[in-house]
Amino acid sequence: MPTKQKVSLFIIVVLLLLCFILDEHSVLILLLGLSFPLCIMAVGPYIYPLLRTGSQTRFYVLTISLFIPALITSNNIIWASDNASHFLVAALGSILLLSLQIKGIIKSIRVSSLFPKMTFAVYTRQVLNITFLTFGEEVLFRAFFMKQIPSINGFEYLICGFVFSFYHYFNRYAKNIYTVKDYNYQFLLAVWLAVCFEMFNHSIMPVIFGHLVYNSTNYIVYTVQLLNHKQVDQ
Repeated sequence: MPTKQKVSLFIIVVLLLLCFILDEHSVLILLLGLSFPLCIMAVGPYIYPLLRTGSQTRFYVLTISLFIPALITSNNIIWASDNASHFLVAALGSILLLSLQIKGIIKSIRVSSLFPKMTFAVYTRQVLNITFLTFGEEVLFRAFFMKQIPSINGFEYLICGFVFSFYHYFNRYAKNIYTVKDYNYQFLLAVWLAVCFEMFNHSIMPVIFGHLVYNSTNYIVYTVQLLNHKQVDQ
């Protein structure tokens, strides 16, 4: 198990024990829900080989684990929004954050053109993976996490950003090339989406759309690899 996962599990266990000792049941439920996907990522690689499942299984299990806390706590997820401006506002914040990273984004796209051609099957799988994971993350961090908090003010928004960054830092499958700057932008993204979630009466589709816009760089990189003239070795 990577050191980061060991550290994250240690932090989670310590926090859970403190909540149990202090009899903070509401915080305990919150921590159990948020830590569930991280625990799945930590122990999954040891279980999948025993079950002789393919590598794609980890994404199915991880995605499902993101939805489970909200489903178990019976949170009524408000999916729809009949106000198009909500989608626009959520997307504008993501576009602003992307514009601040434009040099790095252009570099990533150029580097991806040097990679071998991606097959259409792999391309489809990668696109679906990141899309479903984005849906799951918003359900976990907005529909579950934020609905567990009695009242939201400035401090709680900062907590939302910190928890989101924490999750991505200790994510077993996160890119190792992430820098402190990347985690700072993820923090700002989470704060912005949390604000939008509150402003839009807990409607989740606008924030999912905003998150997908922020992840658009991944879709572009995958598309460049798909259209690459080089042939992938099978």
